[in-house]
Amino acid sequence: MSAGIDEAVYQRLAGLALESATAPHAGRAPGGTGEPAFPYTVFQPLTSQGAEYDTGTTATETLRGRFEVYAIGLAQARRILRLIEAAFVLQLLELEAGNLLIATKAGDDLTLDPDRADDGSEIWHGVLDLEFLVERVPGS
Repeated sequence: MSAGIDEAVYQRLAGLALESATAPHAGRAPGGTGEPAFPYTVFQPLTSQGAEYDTGTTATETLRGRFEVYAIGLAQARRILRLIEAAFVLQLLELEAGNLLIATKAGDDLTLDPDRADDGSEIWHGVLDLEFLVERVPGS
């Protein structure tokens, strides 16, 4: 995987005005005791689908990232997912090593979480999967 792409994606996500009470969480929901403050966003680190094209000097690979949003209310969850999508799809992203060729939407979903907030409010769970096509020098 390209060095620094996880960090570049996280930094872009952290810089967005996502209506969140906390910074985005990497890899898992916020811990601690009690209920987390809503809304909150979780970024799952990128996974590689393997090199697709390798010339010996550069290789391209598709990396998939998942963004999860937990919010009180469908409208808020949808709004946050759209903000994240707009920040990445067809946008440039500076990487430490390699080049982001394109980011595309692979899928999304919004569902009512079976749990309820402490005050009884509905919790909506949104998922946005993005694919990042990256060109890099093997080993970087």
